[in-house]
Amino acid sequence: MPVNITEYVGADGVESSPLSGRLTQPRPGDLIQWADGSLGRVWEVGTVHCAPDEFHVCHSLGSEFLGRGYVSISGGPFTILKGTELTPTLRCELSGF
Repeated sequence: MPVNITEYVGADGVESSPLSGRLTQPRPGDLIQWADGSLGRVWEVGTVHCAPDEFHVCHSLGSEFLGRGYVSISGGPFTILKGTELTPTLRCELSGF
C-alpha cells in the first residue's frame, strides 16, 4: 500500500502528503464509492457550498483538474454529504485527472 498521495502536479513540481491523513479528513479530489460500486469524487470540504462538517461531492468522476488544495470538476450531478455519512474504505484507487 502506498504511504503518500499526490496532491499536485505542475510545471513547478510535484507535491504529496501522507496518505494516513485521508483516513480522518477527506480532501478535494478524493474518491467516493457509492453503494452500487460506482465512483464519485469529493469537490469541496467545508467551503462556500457546504458547512465545515460537510462534503460537496460529484456523483461521477467527471472531468477534473487537480490544483493546489482544490479540484475543479466538470460533471455532475452534485450533492452535499455530512461527514458522518462517509465510511473510510481503507483502500486506494487509481484515478486519472
